[in-house]
Amino acid sequence: MRIISIFITSLLLILVNSAIKFGKYHPNGFQAVTYMYSSDGFWKPLTNLVYGLEKYSSNGSPQHILNSYEFDKLVQKGQSLTCRDEEGHILGDLDLDGELDTNSQSGYAFHTHNAKTGANVNHATIKPEYTFFHNENYLGRLIANIYGTDIPFGLGLYTDKIQWSILTGRNGPSYLYTGEVSMIRASDYALNGIYNLDRGSTAQATTIFNSLLTFLNPVFVGGATLEYTYSNLTSNYDLALTKIFIGLYYYQFRDNVSLQHMISLRSILMTRQQSSTTVYSGSSVKTGWLNDSNILAFRETSLAIIALGVGAEFTFELNTSPFHSQLTVTTVQNHVRMVNPAGASFNIYGPYLSFPFGNFNEEFYVRCYLLTPNLGFDINDNNNPSNYAGFLPINSCNGNQWFLAARSNYNVVVYPNLYEFRILSYGGVNTVDYAYFRLVYNSFVPNPPCPTGSVYIFPAYGTNPSIYSYQCVSAGYPSQFTDENGTASYSTCPANTTAVGNRCLACGPGLFFDTTQVLDANGNFKSSTYTGNNKASWPCVASCTLKLGTNCVSSCPNGYINSSGTCTQCGAGLIADGSTCVLLCTSPKFLFKNSCVASCPTYTYTIATSRICTMICSKMFFIWQNVCSDA
Repeated sequence: MRIISIFITSLLLILVNSAIKFGKYHPNGFQAVTYMYSSDGFWKPLTNLVYGLEKYSSNGSPQHILNSYEFDKLVQKGQSLTCRDEEGHILGDLDLDGELDTNSQSGYAFHTHNAKTGANVNHATIKPEYTFFHNENYLGRLIANIYGTDIPFGLGLYTDKIQWSILTGRNGPSYLYTGEVSMIRASDYALNGIYNLDRGSTAQATTIFNSLLTFLNPVFVGGATLEYTYSNLTSNYDLALTKIFIGLYYYQFRDNVSLQHMISLRSILMTRQQSSTTVYSGSSVKTGWLNDSNILAFRETSLAIIALGVGAEFTFELNTSPFHSQLTVTTVQNHVRMVNPAGASFNIYGPYLSFPFGNFNEEFYVRCYLLTPNLGFDINDNNNPSNYAGFLPINSCNGNQWFLAARSNYNVVVYPNLYEFRILSYGGVNTVDYAYFRLVYNSFVPNPPCPTGSVYIFPAYGTNPSIYSYQCVSAGYPSQFTDENGTASYSTCPANTTAVGNRCLACGPGLFFDTTQVLDANGNFKSSTYTGNNKASWPCVASCTLKLGTNCVSSCPNGYINSSGTCTQCGAGLIADGSTCVLLCTSPKFLFKNSCVASCPTYTYTIATSRICTMICSKMFFIWQNVCSDA
């Protein structure tokens, strides 16, 4: 029964002993993540990214006025846009100065949608939305941490409320606080419930759970379905967040009611996942989830991926490789059904994978109608037979009710391993349904151990770490920046270092990075000599013609003046004009991003009367030769 081993790469940051836990879901989660990063999905370069108008916030400077109507018109023209999100945060503003950084166009991030229908073809009338928002890409970073994929570029370290920090298990500011908004959608209940689970308010979380079930109006459908339906759960956004909350609630309390709804919601979520034969050479694959306009969208897809893997590090469907069966398998409502014969058989076996050191629970979710004493499960390590965990019988059947058949506290002490988790029947005819198989880690044991005074992360905010590539970092991680080797973490880079991406790179006391040799005007590397992987080759110099902090630069950024060879930021209410901070830009210059410029850049218009570069003309004006005029 030994088959070719499949090695799963990477794992999320394991949040053991936490109310928040997410992991990988095989295969649907993997296929959806692959789609997200494909050319048909939502992962795009930030080339020509523009921050001009505001769509949600009126807190910008005069050149960033609030005008959602004109913002949407630019979106329809195919412009790549960002602005302050609903919490007031800007993607591409790592220094948090309220403007895009000079290298904000050098990376990749997720945009709202690509105007693809469920069949992954272009919508007849809706256009792609190349809008890149901080809150959505914060959600994208969580996906990247779970599946070991590329991290979105440009996420600043904001310390106030961030919409999706509620899903990180870090007790940070949440999207919704109890009582902050009225409970009018299932997602409102779910977000408040997640917040209360995370902060340890279990009584309040239980109250919200019961109120949510009343709101959902669940009806159990008999016959061949044997699942709940929910009349007040039509939106995939609401569905995914409801599944996340109820999955986390079950992970916390292990009660029968949340178990039944968790599996029913998972079945609905899988049914609503779209498929396409156009993505990969005609093969039918799962893609993403639709928004309320029936468009495959980043927010709905990413939340659904997280919802599938809620409550466990690894979850596997049992009707597809790497799990197998010796019996005839029927799929009923996305579950596996099989009839045990009178003789012995392997109902389920797989996945023949290597798993990391630690202690986990083995979980099969089962539904059966006739108890047979010779139905049970075991664990076999094909590389190390001495690690065999003996047969545990399944001692109950609950008819239409799902139940958990589990083994607790199994220790992984040898690597490499090749684990096979099996359900076996030694006789007795019985019909059995299986929802899925999960491994839930209670603890992770780094081997070799981390030095005294440090902690492990699994993985860090890196790219494509392996399942096994934990890092030892200073206590207080996670934060925005690490040192050159990824072994220490900082909220801001310390003295004599400078931020390059997520790294604080050091030149030493009194020395400066000469970025004029490394980066072009767009913030991209000039040559492969100076890539982030060759940090030792970055030039350090003793002096600069023009310096900004610990960097040598070719020009000062917007809002800074050249003061005797040092870029100095103008004070509140002042504008940079060459080497002087002024109150107003005077002719022939124009105001753009807190600086006086000779001419307005591409994608902006000139307001001659006020000498401002703007993304739109007011309805009192008209555009003539790129100038807003009322004449």
